[in-house]
Amino acid sequence: ERRSLIEEVSKGEEERFRATMARGLKKLNKLFVDMRAQQKTEVPVDDVADLYSTYGFPIDLTEVIACEEGFDVDAKGARILVKGESEDGGDIDPTAALDPAFREVQAQVGHTVFTGYDREDGESEIKAIIAITRDGEDERRAVVGEAPEGTEVEIAVAETPFYAESGGQAGDEGTIRGDGFRVEVTDTQRPLGKMVLHRGRVKDGAAKVGAEVSLEVDHGRRAATRRNHSATHLLHWALREVLGEHAQQKGSLVGPDVLRFDFAHNQPLSPEQVRSVEHLVNDKILTNAPVQTDVMSMTEARDKGAMAIFEEKYGDTVRVLTMTDDSVELCGGTHASRLGDIGLFKVVSEG
Repeated sequence: ERRSLIEEVSKGEEERFRATMARGLKKLNKLFVDMRAQQKTEVPVDDVADLYSTYGFPIDLTEVIACEEGFDVDAKGARILVKGESEDGGDIDPTAALDPAFREVQAQVGHTVFTGYDREDGESEIKAIIAITRDGEDERRAVVGEAPEGTEVEIAVAETPFYAESGGQAGDEGTIRGDGFRVEVTDTQRPLGKMVLHRGRVKDGAAKVGAEVSLEVDHGRRAATRRNHSATHLLHWALREVLGEHAQQKGSLVGPDVLRFDFAHNQPLSPEQVRSVEHLVNDKILTNAPVQTDVMSMTEARDKGAMAIFEEKYGDTVRVLTMTDDSVELCGGTHASRLGDIGLFKVVSEG
């Protein structure tokens, strides 16, 4: 299925590696001259790491060439610098740097139920509060039972209509209200597992664990984000139409003001290609077709021809988003009801 893409990428990789070799050898030769002048016998580990991270020159290749020239290389030290490997060669746990407060709250709260596909407000109970203080640029967190007015907080509830940042879509903003207090939510995150934290500041009163609360998403911001997320899917389809099936999504950022879309291609788009993409997306928007969301098994989704982003992780049950027969993709984000809701689509930059 990916034959043409594999051929194109392989050729491009070989061409780029030849260029990388030329740049790296030039840098190394200059480094060797300087080292001989200073009577050094080991290549500085920072230079070895920089050759890899900045110029793409492989560490093992640096080691081989340096050895041929009579110099030593701390290859293990360089890999630790650029890859974050532990001393024993194993990978560092990606959650190891998480604040212990997150683990403490997850143990109390566990999984947060998301209700925001069907509504943008709801009722729930505060299950945990993290108070945030600052020491310079460093943040310090402490799990507390109560947070007075002015406190910067992260609040966990049993269920929420707030969408936590994931899949490229920005986290929701809004308000949490309880008896005698109000919290202004400026971001929603999922730092560990499926636990959702609402980050913001207590504006009035004192927020308390166990309090019954009403939650309300910023409707205008959510609506704008939905439009941009739906436009992202149409852009993905249009790019494949103009450039070929290899133009697969590799990342995205979807917010209320703008969308950014990362995709695989071997060269910049021409002005004509950008215009073609814009026309395809806007023509599709003008159909005002409904945006259909179905929940089904992964097997059913594959049978339906749904596209999946290989870097994403999916469960046994998935959400399939359909925008006409041309755009059928797996997606857990929030979306417009009809394509016409998106409005005008315009590419403002490409690089």
